[in-house]
Amino acid sequence: QKVWSSFAHIADFCILVGLGLPEAPRYRNLTYVIADMHAPGVEVRPLRQMTGTAEFNEMFFTDVRVPRENILGDLNDGWRVAMTTLMNERGTLGFALSVQARIALDELIKKAKTLKRNGKPAIEDPVIRQRIGQLHVEIEALRLTGYRALSTVIKTGTPGPEGSLGKLLWSESMKRLTDLAMELYGPAGLTTEWKGDEDLKRWAFAALRSRGNTIEAGTSEILRNIIAERVLGLPRHR
Repeated sequence: QKVWSSFAHIADFCILVGLGLPEAPRYRNLTYVIADMHAPGVEVRPLRQMTGTAEFNEMFFTDVRVPRENILGDLNDGWRVAMTTLMNERGTLGFALSVQARIALDELIKKAKTLKRNGKPAIEDPVIRQRIGQLHVEIEALRLTGYRALSTVIKTGTPGPEGSLGKLLWSESMKRLTDLAMELYGPAGLTTEWKGDEDLKRWAFAALRSRGNTIEAGTSEILRNIIAERVLGLPRHR
């Protein structure tokens, strides 16, 4: 059984990392396979999120058989293959995420010029301006970290820990950005009765969805551990 599987309800295949040799030492007992989502015994149950959509799923495997030729890499080498998969996932996310975040911030700035706060445009509030400025700094750091990640791949052929930095910064920044948008809308941001206001509806959806950003592609907690170990050189927590 596995929970929180993105788009499993429309996927034809999925990655499974299981015990290939249970008695082998830790990290040397895992095997990485590609499983057919249409095989007998595979069941997918969509999980409806607080956004109202169901992008994520719970998967159940009951006596599912995977052919030996579906092993990716070597038997009991699944940890290395899985880590390579994750590093490439996060390492290539940076550019798309930085562009997405920049578009969202530019839209937020436009909205802050029209929404009122204490009878004046919200953009004139020094606290709002400071928070927008902080988001600008974070998103610029995200963009530059993406370039660092690309440089690492060009030099070594393998993504480095920069991908973890970028993904963590993006997910936390998007939470702060969408929270600020909801604050600008005031009480209207607390309701699901948007009364035809498509901008508010879109921002409210983004605010709710941003919680999922901190879980997919590695939770913020896991990413902080990776950064502590690989970037800061702190000892691995046992």
